[in-house]
Amino acid sequence: MKESMNHQNNKRKILAKAMFNACEIIDIKEEKIAKIIGIKSEVISQSKEKSIIELTSAETELALLLIRIATTLSQLTNGDVDWINHFMHSHNNATGGTPIKQIENRDG
Repeated sequence: MKESMNHQNNKRKILAKAMFNACEIIDIKEEKIAKIIGIKSEVISQSKEKSIIELTSAETELALLLIRIATTLSQLTNGDVDWINHFMHSHNNATGGTPIKQIENRDG
């Protein structure tokens, strides 16, 4: 039982670290992370301080999507953070919007 709880805590720590690193790459601040995932910004702040996050399965899915976005953009640009920032904050004709705004809801 104790081992299982440690395993769950390790998963939460890994998710928190990966999500916060991803958000740093794509330049998303805590308030926007909370909006995207659908939780209170205080929870994000506390999670960042504790380096652990507890999310529902739906919230975890959204956190994983942020990680995938950051990972994909980083791979496509060879880690060029300036290009990633430009891409995320510029209008995209192919998607019909600005990516940073589009990821605020599931339809984006």
